[in-house]
Amino acid sequence: MKFKTMVFWLTASLIYLMAIRISVDSDTWWHLRAGKWMLENRNILTVDLFSYTRYGAEWRYPGWLIEVPMAIIESRLGLGGLNLFSALIISTSFALIYSAMQGNELIRATITLLAAIVSSVYWSARPHLMTLLFSALFLYWLENGARNGYIQYRKPLWIGMPLIMFCWVNMHGGFIVGFLIWGVYLVETMLKNWQDALRHQRRVSTLLSNAVLITLLSSGLAMGLVAIANPLGYQIFAYPFQTVSIQKLRDYIQEWQSPDFHSLSVQPFIWMLILLLAVSSVARRRWALRDFLLVAMFLYLSLVAARNVALFALVATLPIARLLEEAEIKSVYGLFPAKLDSARQGHPAKDYPKLNLLILGMVLLGCGYKTATVYPQEVILKAISSKTPIEAVRYLQENRPEGRLFNSYNWGGYLLWSLPEYPVFVDGRTDLYNDEILDQWFQVALLKDGWEQVIERWQIRVILMEKEWIVAKFLQQNGWCQKYLDEVAMILEKCP
Repeated sequence: MKFKTMVFWLTASLIYLMAIRISVDSDTWWHLRAGKWMLENRNILTVDLFSYTRYGAEWRYPGWLIEVPMAIIESRLGLGGLNLFSALIISTSFALIYSAMQGNELIRATITLLAAIVSSVYWSARPHLMTLLFSALFLYWLENGARNGYIQYRKPLWIGMPLIMFCWVNMHGGFIVGFLIWGVYLVETMLKNWQDALRHQRRVSTLLSNAVLITLLSSGLAMGLVAIANPLGYQIFAYPFQTVSIQKLRDYIQEWQSPDFHSLSVQPFIWMLILLLAVSSVARRRWALRDFLLVAMFLYLSLVAARNVALFALVATLPIARLLEEAEIKSVYGLFPAKLDSARQGHPAKDYPKLNLLILGMVLLGCGYKTATVYPQEVILKAISSKTPIEAVRYLQENRPEGRLFNSYNWGGYLLWSLPEYPVFVDGRTDLYNDEILDQWFQVALLKDGWEQVIERWQIRVILMEKEWIVAKFLQQNGWCQKYLDEVAMILEKCP
């Protein structure tokens, strides 16, 4: 096995080793419930059937094309199958980014691994992983087009990107990222052609007949047309903006808030920013316009909402690799080893095929071992039991208390999956509930003015909340009886 081939597969395997873990989170469950319903009924969900606060209301979540496969994977392979599926999606995403970069393979591998570490805090078995994958694929195609010529590379642009956009728009609301990435490469091409027209004293109107520009524009037009083929139709283009406009989303949900730079998990994001500054200071070339636009746009989005840090990690790899390709490292560090500098410039190293195969084989064995440790259903349930009301749900299944259930927001998705006979007050589908229902939930959860009216309006007789819920004692002194308590959850019922 050649060294270059080994480094590529070693990088992908190391990222898989990072990604193969228990990937179920609080939102995974409602995606599974929706997918299971669609699988059983062979129809796309268009109304809410799982809550009593929005029952029958229109709900056309753009995710059916991934929720159904997720439900199939869970039904046939269990929750461990979702761990495996998530790890494969993540490792494929970064393998594409590795391939999109140029230069020495060791440098590309290091940058790719750093990007994976930066984004790893947001890896979970949810449709947003498809936005990570498709963003990487768009960057791979457009980078190759920018380097090798868009016209020569028009097949992926004309066929691949529209086809992927159809899948993307039916898998996750982050499809808009695809248009943003495409738009950056379009703007760079337009400005280059405009400068070229001025330099050669050609009429600017001739830009519209430029073959490269036509290739990119036609690709974007095709993507726009296929994007309408989804349960929301043309309204899909407003969906991302409607989601981010939900005030409670920004106020209380961590991934929609700015990153907490005091958190250890966010430190790699800072490291990547410092690395960007460092390579810029020693590079012999200016930033490519597309690099600046991509970094500026996704850095802004990351600082506004932490969930976008994963996308920033993808795009930041490209300028780092490009600038390092010609960085004057020796002029800064003086004693930079000659052999290492030679490797940085892409000079070939002697191959040791058997050693390369041995190294890769050992890592693959590690991947297999770790997969086996996080695959069993009982291991996953035990791992999530400290944050999931597994035993409390079992109590509800056995005792069947009468009346509607007021539930923790964090557990709504799990209740949809494990306790479908009890419609929920709220769950992670914030696009369905909006501020109206979320405000009412907070009225009760924090005992704000009007909380009693919310209880009476919805005829709530059972409450399932975290054990640490601060208002539980007050309720117990005002007509509510504690029926269940464990290390995770408590259940209160309206006293007779």
